[in-house]
Amino acid sequence: MEATDSASFLNKSVSSAVAAADGTLIEEKDYTFEGYPGKELKYSGSQDGMELTIYHKIFLVDNRLFQLQIMNADTDEYLDHYDNFFNSFKLSK
Repeated sequence: MEATDSASFLNKSVSSAVAAADGTLIEEKDYTFEGYPGKELKYSGSQDGMELTIYHKIFLVDNRLFQLQIMNADTDEYLDHYDNFFNSFKLSK
């Protein structure tokens, strides 16, 4: 991570995440978590033949990459719970 800037590293992380799911990026935006740079993603993909919508937050804290992810099998049934999950993560110092 020292050989590249954080923006480049995060962009490569986005590409890798989408590619790993054999997916298609639907939405990407910059994200800040507790003052640290990150990306917030929504992409489609598949796992074991199941089509998924994937909500993914990636952020870089010093030399560590954190990732939070929710996979949803083609339903918006639990979308109102996503913020509760993502907001439950806190860094301990």
